Amino acid sequence: MWIIDYYPITEDETGKHLKIHDSVTTINYRAFFKYGLTKLILPANIKIGKEAFFTNQIKELTIPKGVEIGESAFRYNKIEKLTLSQNVMIGDYAFRSNNIKELIIPEGVRIGYKAFNNNKNLTKITLSPNVIIFQQAFSYNNIKEITIPEGVE
Repeated sequence: MWIIDYYPITEDETGKHLKIHDSVTTINYRAFFKYGLTKLILPANIKIGKEAFFTNQIKELTIPKGVEIGESAFRYNKIEKLTLSQNVMIGDYAFRSNNIKELIIPEGVRIGYKAFNNNKNLTKITLSPNVIIFQQAFSYNNIKEITIPEGVE
């Protein structure tokens, strides 16, 4: 088991693209705070600490199955396209102030308080059954269309 804290393993010589290996189980608090990352590849079932990727330049991100995202983990990035997998736990403010345009939330996802707050380009949300959403999860956005099936709390 590795815990990434101050010495990241980068995928390229610029240090802007990072692939976290499957053996890593935890990324600690502010491990990549203001690091300048533009690309990130995560393994399944990893725990991402509070503000771990706060204020970077990531534009596209896939969150694999079973990932636990801490408070403000991806706040103040440039994320336009976010792909979520099943059974992801999204902490409070996790994706606040990004550029997400559309969200498809799969089954078993838990969305924390103000998790997607202030994504001014967010216009469409599709929720799946068995999703838990906390207060103001989608506040201060420009949502024009939302699909809510039975089983959403």
